Amino acid sequence: MQTIAIVGGGFAGTAMAIHLSRESKRPLRLIVIDPAETPGPGRAHSSPHPDHRLNGQPVMHSLYPESPLHFEHWLAASGTLANDPRAIAEQGAIYARRQDFGRYLAQEFRRHQEGNPSASVLEHRRASVIALEPDPIRLQCLDGPLIQSDAVVLALGWGQVRAPAGLEAVSDHPAFIDDPWSLTRLRGIAPDQTVVLLGSGLTALDTMVTLAEQRHRGPIVTVSRRGRQPPTQPVLKSPLSSVWDLMNAWPVPWIERYGRPAGARQALHTFRAELERVRGQGLSDQAAFDGLRDAVRHFWPDWAPIEKRRFMRHLKAHYDLVRYRAPPQTRAIVDRLVSEGQLEALAGRVVGATALASGPIDLEIRPRGGQGLSRLRADALINCTGPQPRPSRSGNPLWLSLIARGWARDHPSGLGVDVDGQARLLGAEGRPVPDLYAVGPATIGQFGEISAAPHIARQVREVAKRLASN
Repeated sequence: MQTIAIVGGGFAGTAMAIHLSRESKRPLRLIVIDPAETPGPGRAHSSPHPDHRLNGQPVMHSLYPESPLHFEHWLAASGTLANDPRAIAEQGAIYARRQDFGRYLAQEFRRHQEGNPSASVLEHRRASVIALEPDPIRLQCLDGPLIQSDAVVLALGWGQVRAPAGLEAVSDHPAFIDDPWSLTRLRGIAPDQTVVLLGSGLTALDTMVTLAEQRHRGPIVTVSRRGRQPPTQPVLKSPLSSVWDLMNAWPVPWIERYGRPAGARQALHTFRAELERVRGQGLSDQAAFDGLRDAVRHFWPDWAPIEKRRFMRHLKAHYDLVRYRAPPQTRAIVDRLVSEGQLEALAGRVVGATALASGPIDLEIRPRGGQGLSRLRADALINCTGPQPRPSRSGNPLWLSLIARGWARDHPSGLGVDVDGQARLLGAEGRPVPDLYAVGPATIGQFGEISAAPHIARQVREVAKRLASN
């Protein structure tokens, strides 16, 4: 029986095991290696906080491209939706708790363990992989024996969150919280303390929600390059069952109208043209962005590295601001903090920080567009800037080991790991490494749009089909 090891037990890794068991024509031994108690939730979908919600409706979170309503039906049949009345927002739109999506993934993994179309064996090893050994492939674990495998799929998700430049001096200070998902650390913040959040994206919004729920009374200040927060996720206008089809349509309407942009500047020009078109039809600006988002995977892989880096420098912050939108429930809590004068947003960047052994952290901030420096004192400083996108700087021992061996390298764009169009890992010399694959957010440099559940599910199924046919 062929063995395939899947490193990572979050959404991408769990989906890979499930789809391999469904696509294979022969029994496989599928080993999901992850230190968590069960595959499925991963870091992204294990928060126990009742107000940490998915930022898309259930149709966006099905495991199965052929059944876009699968998760929504699970929410109803399992009684989860009935037990979470706050999940239902304007016009009946549903935004489920992230922990409930994690339970859905875990239950689907167990269901396929009990029986699947290929009679494959699905296993879960609670371990952390720190290195691979060749001929044959063996996975070295920090907390377990070597695991031999015929092929390996890396589903590691995003890298660890790292302290931004300028904060190295306080990264070990007790007032610095480098893990915004640690409810234990957040609950240790005194109600009247001044809290400073580095970043103002979805992670920062979830942190605000946590503070609001624990009745925090002190000032909350966000510091980010532009001082802007994600907009609210709009209600889907198309029939829910067709949304998945719209995201994966071929031919792609955007490309039919404008062709494939050859670089960042041309993509910006076509986006502006699409804005004029949708406004002329009385549609929201969001419609223009959604069309661009769904077309990205068809032109991004062909861009030269210099164009991808140009996008990173000039456009990524704007793109991410519109790309990652907040569920209405989250937005309502944050808006209340603003209206009550408790939340302030600063546009700028931290250029320095000092602190005594205990007590607050003093930050030096260069305001956006300004030359001088302002100062801000934080009783608690929370890093919400997001993960490190370069594997070589992630601190992950597996990535570092693969890079040192010449089996992996950073993508030239600075985003994720380098893979080819079939998701095969590219080694130091740019050639595919036999039997090593990567899926999910770590492949963003090659595929462009690979953070949303529908994009990951589609990629995973495509890779599963190729692996299953080997």
